[in-house]
Amino acid sequence: DTFRFIRNNARVIGTLTAGYSITAMLGYGLLAWVPTMFLRLYGWAPGEIGPAFGLIVLVFGGGGTLLGGVFADWLIQRGYSDAYLRVSVFAAIGSVSFIAAPLMPSATTVLLLLAPAMLFLGCHIGVGMAGITQVTPNEFRGQVLAVYLFSLILVGAGAGPFLVAFFTDFVFHDEQKIHHSLALFGLIFVPVALAIFYSGLKPFGKMIEQMRQ
Repeated sequence: DTFRFIRNNARVIGTLTAGYSITAMLGYGLLAWVPTMFLRLYGWAPGEIGPAFGLIVLVFGGGGTLLGGVFADWLIQRGYSDAYLRVSVFAAIGSVSFIAAPLMPSATTVLLLLAPAMLFLGCHIGVGMAGITQVTPNEFRGQVLAVYLFSLILVGAGAGPFLVAFFTDFVFHDEQKIHHSLALFGLIFVPVALAIFYSGLKPFGKMIEQMRQ
């Protein structure tokens, strides 16, 4: 019954699962390779980049999760049935700083642009869970969420760090160009996430309206 529900609503469930898997992939890619970038390019010690980047992740990543929920509630109050996915469209647009951050000329400016990148990536976390929950009936919710989270972990934690390393080794052929790999990683997958979220706005909103009737 659960997989029949997923199959019958593949457009919406697929949009949510694919879109948020890609944003998870972007986040895991940053978390895995930003410290290495600072060690290789700027000569920072682990004890220097750890607290600096960790503080950015804590404050801006965590703050983004909260901000995404607040923004979604604000949109819902104004009648947007597609509020959760709409938040992710705006957050994907804001994630352009992901692409620019690794290419900045100094360690300080890299960190400054990583802050909004983590903020906008954090926005997806809460609204993704809320969106998949909102379109799933109670009797299927646990299993659909399990499939959703399995995809996020498999694609996010598996493919994110791997792809950055792949670009470094097989596209740029130079471990010192890790910053180029991160920028290329963002240049490819931020627009993909945006396209997925945007294409799913109408089907998601329509499904929400149908469930409310």
